[in-house]
Amino acid sequence: MSAISGIDAEIVFLKDLSFQAEAYVSREFLANTLNTFIIRSPSAVLSSLAPLKPDFTEDEFGFLSTARMWQRVIKELGHPPIVVEGDWFRQNPEGVLRLYCERAGLEFNPQMLSWPDGRLREWAPDEQQSQAKWHSTLEHSNSILPPMRREPMSVDPSRAAMLIRATEVYDELVVHALKPDLDLSKRS
Repeated sequence: MSAISGIDAEIVFLKDLSFQAEAYVSREFLANTLNTFIIRSPSAVLSSLAPLKPDFTEDEFGFLSTARMWQRVIKELGHPPIVVEGDWFRQNPEGVLRLYCERAGLEFNPQMLSWPDGRLREWAPDEQQSQAKWHSTLEHSNSILPPMRREPMSVDPSRAAMLIRATEVYDELVVHALKPDLDLSKRS
């Protein structure tokens, strides 16, 4: 986090998975930032995570660490974080981004919705296979893509309780999500 605080820029966006970042995010850092939670329904996360990492743990599923981070921001700091529901954003990128900018005190610019290349950086030979697995869609995009149509997935009985806990977290946070005009009938 010290590397981030040393960046000389007016605005810095930092995105990380809560289960990976939680141990490193200090109270001081949270207190001095505008916090945004980007969430997706547990079924959406499950349908994209399971094929990539079939042996994922509940920590890697991410909902419990997200709940702990949420509690830290809400209860310890009293900061109202911004919540973005990922599929809603993908359904209406401009609407959600306009609301986000308004809440964050930023000026909306339509150029925020596209970019010339989604490539993060050139990967070292030993990183290429792993990064292609996790970032292929991003690296081949130049705008926000609409949500993918998901086929219903059967849930392994050993993961049922985990999915219930994740749904409780999602339900707690989604009521705070930015809500532009959406056709929610398309929501998974």
